Amino acid sequence: MHVVKTFLVLVISSLLTISAMGQTVTAKMGAEMIGSWLVEVEGSNRDRALIVVNVSEKSQDSLSLEGKFGWSGTEQPLSVAEINTVTKELKLVAKSGAKITATQTANGSFVGKFFDRNDQAKEVKITKAAENELQTRRTDSSPALEKPAAEVPATCAAFAGAWTGTWANSGVVWLWVVSVDTNCVAKYAYSKNPKPKNFLTGQIKKGVLEIPTSAGINYFEFRGNNLFDRFIGSGIDDTLAFTRVDVSEGSLSRLISNQRITEGAGAKATPPSSEVPLACANFYGSWIGTWGYGIPEQLLRIVEVDAKCVAKYSYANSKIVSSVFKTSEIKDGVLSFMCNSETGGTCTFKAGGGTIDGIYFNPSGGRNSATFKKAQ
Repeated sequence: MHVVKTFLVLVISSLLTISAMGQTVTAKMGAEMIGSWLVEVEGSNRDRALIVVNVSEKSQDSLSLEGKFGWSGTEQPLSVAEINTVTKELKLVAKSGAKITATQTANGSFVGKFFDRNDQAKEVKITKAAENELQTRRTDSSPALEKPAAEVPATCAAFAGAWTGTWANSGVVWLWVVSVDTNCVAKYAYSKNPKPKNFLTGQIKKGVLEIPTSAGINYFEFRGNNLFDRFIGSGIDDTLAFTRVDVSEGSLSRLISNQRITEGAGAKATPPSSEVPLACANFYGSWIGTWGYGIPEQLLRIVEVDAKCVAKYSYANSKIVSSVFKTSEIKDGVLSFMCNSETGGTCTFKAGGGTIDGIYFNPSGGRNSATFKKAQ
C-alpha cells in the first residue's frame, strides 16, 4: 500500500511539474507576442504591421491576441487572432477579410501564407519590430509602390510609379501613383514633398488622370512613352514633361540631393542699402523653418530688398535651393505671398528679434504657424 501511495505521489508531482512547465511556456509565449511586428507580404514593398496589446488564455493549448493589423499607420482591430502554444501556429483574420496562417520559427519570426480578400495566397514573414522601428519607417521611408495586377488595363497600369518634374514658376513637384486597380482607380499624391504621406484617389479616364487643386486642374496623360502634365487654371495653360523615378532608396535619395539647384543668374544676393527701411532690411537672408502637421522643413531665401521694400524671394522645401525667384512688397513689416498653389494657401511673414514668424492660411480654413531662423 505504501508503494502504491508513493507511486501516486510521484505521478501527481510529475503531472503538476509538467502543468507548471506548460504554464511557464504559455506565459513566456504570451509575453513575447505583445508588441509591434513587421509583416512582409510577397510582391508588396509597402509596410504592414501587427500590433499586439494584450494576450489571454483561450484554452489549454491556445492564446487569444488583442490588437490591430493592416497597412502601417492605418491598422484596424483584428476579427480573429490566436496562437497555438504547442504547434506555434498563428492565425489572424483582419477586418478587411485578409487572413494569415503562419508558424513560428527557431529565431522567433513567423513564416506562412497571407490570403487577400479574394483568397489569393502569398508568402508572408512576420518579424518582431525593434523599439520605435515602426515609427521610424513611417517617418523616413518613401511611399511603397504596388505592382498593378495583370488584369489592370495597360493604359492605366503605365501610371504606376514615382514621377517628378520642374515647373518654371513653382519649382520641383512630385507625382506618386502607388496603386492602380482593375477599374483604373489610382491612389496618388501630387505635391512638392518627395516622400508624401497623404494620398487621394482618382479614376484614370480615357488615358487621363485628372488631379484638381484649388489653383486649377492637372491633366496627366501619356504621349508615346512620356508622361505629361497639362495645368489649366488661374489664367495659366502650361504643359510639363515628367520623368519616371528609380525608387530604390539609394537612387531616390541621390535624386533628391541632386535637386539642390545651385545659385544661378538672378539669384545673386545683394545686401540692402542704407536707404532700405530697417523693418524691411531685416528680412534679408536665408531662413529655415518647420511648420506643424508634419510639413517638411522649408527654406525662405530673400536675396534682395530695395528702397521701396520690394523683396526678391524664393520659397521651397529646404532640400531644394530653388532658382525660381519672385517679388513681393513688404507692407507694414509683413511679407505675404501664395505659398501653396494646390490649396491656394497664403504665407505671411513678419521679421523681428533675429527670427521670422510665419502664419499660413488657406480658403478652406486651414491654419498653421512656424518660426524661421537664419540658415547656418
